[in-house]
Amino acid sequence: DIGEILSNGAVKIIDRKKNLIKLSQGEYVAVEYLEKIYGITPIVEDLWIHGDSFKSQLVAVVVPNEENTKKWAEQNGYTGSFQKLCSLSQLKPHILLELKSTAERNKLRGFEQIRGVIIEPELFESPEKELVTATLKKRRDRFLKRYKAEINTLYQKLAEAKS
Repeated sequence: DIGEILSNGAVKIIDRKKNLIKLSQGEYVAVEYLEKIYGITPIVEDLWIHGDSFKSQLVAVVVPNEENTKKWAEQNGYTGSFQKLCSLSQLKPHILLELKSTAERNKLRGFEQIRGVIIEPELFESPEKELVTATLKKRRDRFLKRYKAEINTLYQKLAEAKS
């Protein structure tokens, strides 16, 4: 287990060692811990965070909260089904802004901030996807296999935006 020493001297368990990801700059990231923090973002229903030891940034697959997504769409003049709203290119920057706000409120460091998102309209729990266990733990290897191409494209876009 990975712990954090609190100001009163107590130890708080925040993650498991096998769920640590080392980024290219040498920083270790506890992804399950970050998923819990980012999971409180109102626009987010569920998310899976990915980091790569050859990259310096985190990305995530986000299932938006349907009710809050529809509110956002209404306020910004967009209409359509939830599926259609999830395909809007304007939704990604909004979700990233909300995630950044959550990161700042929780005093996350720069390398712990999500820099890119892939929007998934369907919940991860569906049995045919086999992305989570019976106890709803994320199967990280299956997520990576399922979203590998989209993740590579996203990292490519992030690299182009940097240069």
